[in-house]
Amino acid sequence: MWMILEALQALRVGAGRRARRMGFLTECVGIWARQRRHGAAWADHQARSKAVILAALPPPPRRRALVFGAALVLDVPLAELADAFDEVVLIDLMFLPATRRAAKRLGNVTLCVHDVSESLTGIEAGRPRVAAPARFHDDPAVDLVVSANLLSQLPIVPNAYLAREFAWDEAACAALGRELVAAHLAYLGGFRCSVVLISDVERLIEDRDGREIARFSALFDMPLEWPGEEWLWPVAPFGEIDRNHRVTHRVRACRPSPTRVDKIGSRQPSQS
Repeated sequence: MWMILEALQALRVGAGRRARRMGFLTECVGIWARQRRHGAAWADHQARSKAVILAALPPPPRRRALVFGAALVLDVPLAELADAFDEVVLIDLMFLPATRRAAKRLGNVTLCVHDVSESLTGIEAGRPRVAAPARFHDDPAVDLVVSANLLSQLPIVPNAYLAREFAWDEAACAALGRELVAAHLAYLGGFRCSVVLISDVERLIEDRDGREIARFSALFDMPLEWPGEEWLWPVAPFGEIDRNHRVTHRVRACRPSPTRVDKIGSRQPSQS
């Protein structure tokens, strides 16, 4: 049944050729379906994410808010942001029908189809050149920027695509993953306004006896040194991956100052 629902949802998403070919559409619809299966398990994570964003609202006037990673807005308090700002701009490669309906209903929410990494053209061709994104940096009306559970996701589809289509090995994919993570951190540092970063930083696999099977970085061992609120997100309860294992993410929500983002995210992506 779930496979049928996912297929029907995919047909309704106005995703471009690149998003479909590389696998972004499949990944996005898969997240939508997983949330529907495990809504109760995901509820605390979504509530905490929304609370962190609302706590970061700058004082009025609030002109424009940017939200990166907004295809589904499951973890974004969209109605509250629309009420607080003159305009809310949701930015992602595609938007699910529910997000489009919400934007239309609220009236001052704009959907912007955009590659946040600005690197997918080269990745799709098998010649990755990680960019230093700059779009929106010159917009003086931006008063809030939110990166919502996006940072660790940026390399997932590109790495799977490069491994599938160009036989990239694990080491090469990990190196690209680190560059994409570093570039996004540096990009956030280019904004001179309130910034909210929410991301999983670690992933834990356990069995039914509570034994730890594996623990690894969600950011390809790139350090995220900013302090912030943390919580556990049971992203795949028992039965999702298999009946004997569950996957939990350790999530950190922080509001880095521009100076700290510039410093930590300053490693220049390779140009190879």
